[in-house]
Amino acid sequence: MIILDTAGDTIQAEASAGSSITVNCYGIETASGTDTYKRLGTAQLTGAATQDVIYTVPASTVTICSVIVIANTSGSARTIKLWDVENGGSPGDANAILGTVTIAANTTIIWNKGNIMTMPTSVGAGGGAHAILDGSTHSDSVADAVTRGSIIYGNATPKWDELAVGGAGTVLGSDGTDISWGAAGGGAFSSRCSVYRNAAQAIANNTTTIIEFDTEDYDNDNEFDSVTNHRFTVSVAGYYHVTGAVRLENLADAKKIVVTLYRNGAQNIRYDATSGIQSTLGIGISMDAYLAIGDFVDCRVWHNHGSARDLSVTYRVTSFDVHRFA
Repeated sequence: MIILDTAGDTIQAEASAGSSITVNCYGIETASGTDTYKRLGTAQLTGAATQDVIYTVPASTVTICSVIVIANTSGSARTIKLWDVENGGSPGDANAILGTVTIAANTTIIWNKGNIMTMPTSVGAGGGAHAILDGSTHSDSVADAVTRGSIIYGNATPKWDELAVGGAGTVLGSDGTDISWGAAGGGAFSSRCSVYRNAAQAIANNTTTIIEFDTEDYDNDNEFDSVTNHRFTVSVAGYYHVTGAVRLENLADAKKIVVTLYRNGAQNIRYDATSGIQSTLGIGISMDAYLAIGDFVDCRVWHNHGSARDLSVTYRVTSFDVHRFA
């Protein structure tokens, strides 16, 4: 790293020939207690015997230069020198950042905290635009032109290749080895339903009873049976969020209501509540669970009022929702 702690300190550079060497400096400026990482300065070098200023430290600022990028976009090798020059000083061996360095044609060197890395600058003289997938300069690629919506992927060779955009409604999938576009199949997470009780249902005393949800807001993959079993049967394995909301009318004082989510006919999770005075009492319940194909879930209620109680049927007060999330 280069620490420049005086206003007017500079980073300077000289190239053996002009017009084809560009220098960019990156680092942190600290002023008034605030650090700002930025490109400190840039310059296209003039040529031999001319020291060009890349960056000058502003007033009341301390600068740390950590990265210098030097690009040679010509078809010939060039030499370059870099200096860290104090305010009022001159470039010389004592303040050299780099000695005389030769940069090959169409090559970039990156000075990073004293370490140097070399990489190609461009294809052809003048740093003109070039193809990423050209099959020649980039020998690890297949020659392909750009098409709208396409992506770059590793093919079986392996080489970088183009995968053209899939058809409308298709999704990108994997077989564990390669990627390809395919039919969405109703949507990877299309399993969902939202149902509620719309007509009165009497719940017998001291009897755990399946709530017969009779109205569907939606049942995306036809997995909820609102006629016979009043349950959601899984057609696609995955992780599901299941919720229920149940309200009973006119429970006597100190009577209990128990709401349970059942999975494959067995209790999975249950909540209960006790009335404080004669009242209408409701409970919300939820769970997250991995459900295999063929598993089914339903919602049941129990109470000990002493005689049958009706479910509340105001819109969606007694409801059941299942959504796959993974």
